[in-house]
Amino acid sequence: MSVERRLRKSLEAYDQLIQRLFSLSRGHENQRGLTNVKKLAKALDHPEKNLKVIHIAGTNGKGSVAFKLAKSLEVDGTRVGLFTSPHLFDFQERIQINGQMISRDEVMEGLGRLFSIATQMQIQATFFELTTLLAFDFFRKQQVDVAVIEAGMGGRLDATNIVLPLLTIITSIDFDHVDILGPTLDEIAYEKAGIIKKGVPLVIGKRAERAPVIDTARVLGSKFVIADSNSDPEIENQYIAARALEALGGQFSINPLGLRETPKCRYEIIGNAVFDVAHNLIAFEKLFAKVRADFSGMNIHLFLGLSPDKDREAILDCVTKNASHIYIDPIPHPRLISSEALARDLRAKGFNNFEVGLNKRDKEAVLVVAGSFYIMSHFRQCDSHLQTSSLVR
Repeated sequence: MSVERRLRKSLEAYDQLIQRLFSLSRGHENQRGLTNVKKLAKALDHPEKNLKVIHIAGTNGKGSVAFKLAKSLEVDGTRVGLFTSPHLFDFQERIQINGQMISRDEVMEGLGRLFSIATQMQIQATFFELTTLLAFDFFRKQQVDVAVIEAGMGGRLDATNIVLPLLTIITSIDFDHVDILGPTLDEIAYEKAGIIKKGVPLVIGKRAERAPVIDTARVLGSKFVIADSNSDPEIENQYIAARALEALGGQFSINPLGLRETPKCRYEIIGNAVFDVAHNLIAFEKLFAKVRADFSGMNIHLFLGLSPDKDREAILDCVTKNASHIYIDPIPHPRLISSEALARDLRAKGFNNFEVGLNKRDKEAVLVVAGSFYIMSHFRQCDSHLQTSSLVR
């Protein structure tokens, strides 16, 4: 068999495995508890018990804080595993060591083993449960010094919450996933506070300073510090990450170069386009405020896609007040509201300056691409002439 044919067959096998993973239940682990993930972890001989973990939860900012911590530690010479979600362009982005994504061969080996275990034990594991265990097992095999782990949804019943971390961080509390986490901020805070462990230090972002978080920390005897910064989201995330490194008691130094690093599509500017994974009301409000400050006097055009579990009414009120024109993501995705539904909602609000797709855009306006992680790769398909090299390095 030729090298080219072997490569093609390998890619086909990888794609089939990833499609199998994506076909599983996603996003409702918080209604299931930790039973499945604990069974899978036991079958793998508990990889999570061999990791030194920094565990991060929060409504907004957790991915950026995780990235900054990982980069700061990496620059300091530490071998760092980073687990984040969701991905922007490639599943492998979710699991990295010092900026290098897990390889396709390692994904196939690890996922294949997990699927086999789940089948043998008759465990109806979810997408996120399997992905979490894939990361933990990979980090153990690669003997990382520290694993920076971003919780998926909530915290208390999140699949990542089987770790006993060195440090926990809660970046912010706001309305998101209210159908699962609860309709009030205190209920959401209670779920996020579920990552706090007895005696383990905790860093609390200023926007996460709520009674359920503080009370849980006190009951568990977890020394906590409040990262009291209400500035620009980027500065706020840097501040939380710096306080986290301080809270580790001098085990690691604070490297400003690492803290200034930002992940892709977090207020990333390419030409006159801004890419940001804002996906709830407070994130949109902060995004538009920054765009107006940085692109003063320019019209804002928005390429938009929204997940169905968001506060669509409030978000659309916000975007229609700030954007003079909206391009609706035209590409169907199981995790996004259909373009037809978004069009109906915009018309119902009396906003008619929109179109489905991106046929032609005004180069005199600033284009904001936001609403979900999932639309970033869609945008590349809709606007292929845009120079996106910095998105896909």
